[in-house]
Amino acid sequence: MWFSRKHLDPVYQVDTVGLSRVQQIAACRAALEFVRPRADRLQLEVPWQWAESWPEDVVEAASILAPKREAYEVTGWVTPIEEHHWKAFVALAPFAFTADVWSFHMTELADVSNEATIIVVRIPPHDLARLRDAVAPARVT
Repeated sequence: MWFSRKHLDPVYQVDTVGLSRVQQIAACRAALEFVRPRADRLQLEVPWQWAESWPEDVVEAASILAPKREAYEVTGWVTPIEEHHWKAFVALAPFAFTADVWSFHMTELADVSNEATIIVVRIPPHDLARLRDAVAPARVT
């Protein structure tokens, strides 16, 4: 049976403009948890040159996913996603240039860009109210 793209869940943007950095990070991490059940692969662009300003848990997460520690490192596909990969991804995504999550059918489920100033997730409509609650005070459109 072929996968039909006409039955994809809608895409929602989590607007973090005007939020504090702490609120942006929290909103990003909360939004990512909504796509975890369908996540099959992930990847990030890691700006190691900024690691000195990161909290220690983020540096540890980056070391798991991008161990070369080059100034700019792309992880490539991480699949299958084991629990330690997911935890590292959620910790690091708000600090990455880009971070994305894809389904088994290669449908993009989440896209985080520019250190969590742009967050987009593809979730079922019945999860929208829970997403809004989870990422508040960020707006969801």
